[in-house]
Amino acid sequence: MFKSWDTSGDGVLTRDELYKGLMQVPNLKITYEGADYIFKTIDIDHNNKINYSEFISASIKSQSIILEENLKNAFNFFDKVYFRRVILDLFLLEIFA
Repeated sequence: MFKSWDTSGDGVLTRDELYKGLMQVPNLKITYEGADYIFKTIDIDHNNKINYSEFISASIKSQSIILEENLKNAFNFFDKVYFRRVILDLFLLEIFA
């Protein structure tokens, strides 16, 4: 992805290259301002270029965020089910004990 977005072939992404690359992502609607915000977030060393390491770091972080959110959703679902089961068990124990 990085290499195809780096249309100048200089090993870094400019704001325009990032924006044009993001425009190619299916089902992603983004404004130039939105791409600029993403650019500033990824450009850790603030040199107005995104190198490969910054790009990979941001990609890994975004995957971690998605994974963490999915784990939280799964935990919350099972926690509710488990909580209900514990309450029911305690209720039945209280009645039949």
